[in-house]
Amino acid sequence: SAPARHMPGWLRSPRTWIGMGVLVPVGMVAVCTTMLLQLRQDAWSKAEQTANNLIQVIERDIDRNVEIIDLALQSLVENLKMYDLEEISPKYRQRILFDRAVNAKDLGVLLVLDQYGNAIYDAAGWPARRLNNADRAYFKAHKANPGLGLDISRPLMSQHTGKPVIVLSRRTGMPGGSFSGIVLGSLSLSYFDRLFQRIRLGESGTITLF
Repeated sequence: SAPARHMPGWLRSPRTWIGMGVLVPVGMVAVCTTMLLQLRQDAWSKAEQTANNLIQVIERDIDRNVEIIDLALQSLVENLKMYDLEEISPKYRQRILFDRAVNAKDLGVLLVLDQYGNAIYDAAGWPARRLNNADRAYFKAHKANPGLGLDISRPLMSQHTGKPVIVLSRRTGMPGGSFSGIVLGSLSLSYFDRLFQRIRLGESGTITLF
């Protein structure tokens, strides 16, 4: 026909039309693939942002609880420096030493140990329960290292409750820096269980605490 005679030669070639018939679907697949990859990336970015926000909320809760316990330990260390502490009645001495710890979640024992690892003051009451923690790694670490500061132990079994806890501890010292014992507070691992159980992660979601 007349229109066909005016078409360029390459357009009249069957190979051209076959090639175009192949390229058009391939192009559509490429466009669709690009769109799907972009949608996947957007979904992944949104999930990552949500996870980061969730982690920050969890981190703030844990960090605040640890901070409260540490402030109680620091207050204990300072109050133990009172020279007339033994002259104060047990009732008021307990309030002076342990009043800062009432806001901590899942706080277990709160103790003062002497240089031999024996409990000498106990937030649970007076007299202190009969405990000796000289064999614990945190006690040995503070005894060996005056500059250790706050120590957070590995999970261990509480001698008092028989339940898993972590122990936060600080060293106490006499004038001149000699070792006089430690103060410690235990944090029940059930605190982390309840904190994480409130979070819905989906069927394959996980949270790991390091």
